[in-house]
Amino acid sequence: MQRVAVIGLGRMGQRIAGRLLEAKIEVSVYDVATDKARALAGRGAHAAASPKQAVEDADAAITMVTDGAAVLAALSGPQGLLAGARPGLLYVDMSTIGVEDSKRVAAACEAARVRYVRAPVLGTLPAVETGQLTALVSGPREAVDEATHLLAHLCGQQHYMGSAEEGRVAKLIVNGLLAAGLASLAEGLVVGQKMGLDWQKLLEVVGGGAMASPAIKGSAQAIGQRNFEPRLSVDLLAKDLRLLAEAAMLAGATVPIASAALPLYQSAANMGWGHLDTSAVFLLLETLAGKTVSE
Repeated sequence: MQRVAVIGLGRMGQRIAGRLLEAKIEVSVYDVATDKARALAGRGAHAAASPKQAVEDADAAITMVTDGAAVLAALSGPQGLLAGARPGLLYVDMSTIGVEDSKRVAAACEAARVRYVRAPVLGTLPAVETGQLTALVSGPREAVDEATHLLAHLCGQQHYMGSAEEGRVAKLIVNGLLAAGLASLAEGLVVGQKMGLDWQKLLEVVGGGAMASPAIKGSAQAIGQRNFEPRLSVDLLAKDLRLLAEAAMLAGATVPIASAALPLYQSAANMGWGHLDTSAVFLLLETLAGKTVSE
């Protein structure tokens, strides 16, 4: 890769661009918040005025944005990515979006003769900073094979899931598991509080037991420290649960556990905690129980 455009410079996107710069790849960047692009320009990136400008001389483009609407907005219109893309451009979307929006992206890319790879990722900020994300990749095999080399700068693992939207579905399934696990963790901790268990010992038990995944361990630690700095926000996880339910409906399946978890995260967002880490679902259940650790 000679030049890569990175569009969407949130907490993940800016680090993706930074990793590529460290790999000595020429990077052009765009974000609706121009200060984010300027910050990366200070590290050697080219700050573009639009997605179109960002991709005009690019061999590949990456988007990392909040949802399907943001992906489609970045692609569309006279200043969109597809307006500036040369035929054959490799386009990798690393966002977490729904199946139907991804199909719309695929149709738009096909019309523009752009090769589209879906590559939603697992992992938080430390993982992207160290190049240890896990990519759930799907799309045409030839394009995926080329994207593998680009993603190797960002991902310690890449799983080829299929030729179309399989990577999207896999990511939503994983986030459904995450949502259920965190809700159960929060529920158990609040019950322990109300029953008078030693707080630190309880955290040690739930964070170190056989059922404690890295995500559960990290969340137990965050709750214990009351540090809800976002890794994945409540708002984004609620969005992903809605998308999982939509995907299940398309397949004729049901997701009763995800459907039960969604109101918890939505209620946490309604309480003003949507921007916080997903472990902040604990704050909701703690509030409903009428008790906090500090009492």
